[in-house]
Amino acid sequence: MTVRNTGTTTTSIDEIFINNVPSTQWKDAAQIQNEELPITINPGENQDITLLLSRGQQLGTTTLNAGVSIEVKLHTTGGREYPKLTNLP
Repeated sequence: MTVRNTGTTTTSIDEIFINNVPSTQWKDAAQIQNEELPITINPGENQDITLLLSRGQQLGTTTLNAGVSIEVKLHTTGGREYPKLTNLP
């Protein structure tokens, strides 16, 4: 996913949730590729974040398979949350 900071101050993503499960509890089901939290984004900048999801793994009550809908939610150090619903390919 590509995230853009449209604000006027630097922000940091301090947690990523998939179906309300925080990244600290993903275990083998998912991982953030080439990034560590927090991810800092300056005003006007884009940041690519790649989530690797393991097909067939359980994440909360969801089994990660093609066609399944998941909600990815970004949480910032400022306390804001940005959810996005998507279907797995």
